[in-house]
Amino acid sequence: MGNLFWLNSAFEFQLRNFPNSYVLPSQFQDKFFAYEYLFASLSQSTDYVLITGKELNEQTISSWTELFNQEINFFDKNKINSSTLNLVEWGKFYSYTNGDLISNEEKWKESSFLNSKITQANWKSHYTSNELNSCVIDSTTNLKKYFKQNSVPIVLKEEFGFSGIGNKIITKKNLDLEIQSKEKFVIEKWAETRTKDFSGLFDVKDRNAKFLSLTEMKIGKNGAFLASHLEPDQNELIIVEMQNFINSLLYQEKIDYVGPISIDGFEYFDEGKFKLQIFSEINFRFSMGRVLYEIRKRRNAEKKSCSLFFAKVKIKTKNELLDRLNKFSSINKIFYKILTPILQRSSSFPIVLYLESNEGDVLDTFLEILPLILT
Repeated sequence: MGNLFWLNSAFEFQLRNFPNSYVLPSQFQDKFFAYEYLFASLSQSTDYVLITGKELNEQTISSWTELFNQEINFFDKNKINSSTLNLVEWGKFYSYTNGDLISNEEKWKESSFLNSKITQANWKSHYTSNELNSCVIDSTTNLKKYFKQNSVPIVLKEEFGFSGIGNKIITKKNLDLEIQSKEKFVIEKWAETRTKDFSGLFDVKDRNAKFLSLTEMKIGKNGAFLASHLEPDQNELIIVEMQNFINSLLYQEKIDYVGPISIDGFEYFDEGKFKLQIFSEINFRFSMGRVLYEIRKRRNAEKKSCSLFFAKVKIKTKNELLDRLNKFSSINKIFYKILTPILQRSSSFPIVLYLESNEGDVLDTFLEILPLILT
């Protein structure tokens, strides 16, 4: 029996709105539907990758074929009618029954509890030192009390969010506005002096987490996710601490979840002292770091530096975009592939790039200048 892979980027928003239906806002549609192609990273010859948003893009399909030197089965939602396929989702929310995707209340209960930042804030107070004072705020009175005891900047996190969407970094200038507009959320000190963000990838079964890899995350100044990066050498200290933490959590909390997870954390300085936030958030689902890991493994590129870059392009023509990428990648000896459709519907449009190099420093520098190349 083959698998039906579906990368549903609206997962967290559906968790928040269930049992009501969720309509994806127009500003997210092109980006989220394009991300569906990224689950080709998991697909084998007997599997299918589900594309629900738009018509199939032949150029994108060719890119994936060239990337793996193997054809990938992409199908739109109107052509899959097999009841024998095993649904593999981005996050657990649906059942696949008689060719239809149907929301599953039991999956929603498990996913909404585990992925809730409110649930996870309580875990921080029990299983970590919680040095950034993460806590749940459910009233304006408690929020004002928090600000009396903690300095800004701080970050407000909605209960469910994807790639930093819904997070707000607060300063005194917009403090009053946020007090009025928020209800129940997680709040913690924002570490301005962070030096590196990372994400540990695991597979979980029988309350045990099997470590796969440690990725570096590139995060923008506003807290938004920009890229995932993998190097051949990995930080053993972070790996050991993360492994001990997650296995303790799974055992103590009696968590019977089965599937992929990623644990996000970061390095930072506090009053000149190096600090390690081993657990900022846990995603009980697949992640973009996991997509990168699967691509690198399938290309047998474990000894190379690899990145998955999420770009907003502001170049007028497709040919100009390709010319720039070809020029700069050739100069820096970097292999690249565009993994999502190029949809020029407005002055800017999203793409996802896979990048691979024999030299980590070169790729790191290329990531820094890439936003300039694409504008």
